[in-house]
Amino acid sequence: MTGARRPAGRAPEAGVTLVEMLVALALFAMIGLVGFGMLSTILRAQERTEGRMERLGQIDGALRLLSGDMETGAPGTLTFQDDRLAIVVAGRRHAWRIDDTTLTRALARPGESDAQDQALLPDVSGWGWRFLPEGGQWGPAWPPADAPDGPAPALRAAEVELRLRLGEGDAAPVTLRRLFVPLAVVTPGGDAS
Repeated sequence: MTGARRPAGRAPEAGVTLVEMLVALALFAMIGLVGFGMLSTILRAQERTEGRMERLGQIDGALRLLSGDMETGAPGTLTFQDDRLAIVVAGRRHAWRIDDTTLTRALARPGESDAQDQALLPDVSGWGWRFLPEGGQWGPAWPPADAPDGPAPALRAAEVELRLRLGEGDAAPVTLRRLFVPLAVVTPGGDAS
C-alpha cells in the first residue's frame, strides 16, 4: 500500500497552480484594502480628536485667565465700555477685547500707553456680557448707568455673565455661557466676605 491516491497528471513536486496563486493574491489584496481603509479611518478620527482637544485646551486656558482676573481684581476696578472689559489686577490693568476674531488680553500699568497683548483664543465670533449689581437687576454695562457718582462706596458686581460665541469652521457656531463672581465683596464694616 502506497497511501492516498494522487490525482492523475499532477506530480507531488508540482506545488501551487497559477489559479490557486491568483486566488490567494486576490484574497490578500482584499484583506489589505480593508485593513488600509480601517487604518485611514482611525487616523482621520485621531486627527479630528487631537484638533478638538487642542481647541478645548485653548478655551479652558482663556476662561481660567479671565476667571482669575475677575477673582483677584482690585475691588471697584471692573469696567465694561466700548465692548472692552477692564480690571486692575496687582497694579496692572487687564483689558479684554476681541480683535478681529481673536480673544485678546492686554496688560499695562495704569497710565502706560504700551500694553502687552496676549492673543488667547482664535475663531471667536462675538461675546455678550451681563452684570448683576448687588441687590439690583441684570444689565449690559458696568458700571451701570444709574450708579451713584461721588464719594459713595464703589458699586460691586455680585455676578457677571459672559456669553462667548465661537466659530467652528463650517459647523454652526457654539455659544459658551460662563458665570463669574468677581472681586471680594466688602461689607459696610470693611471686612471682606
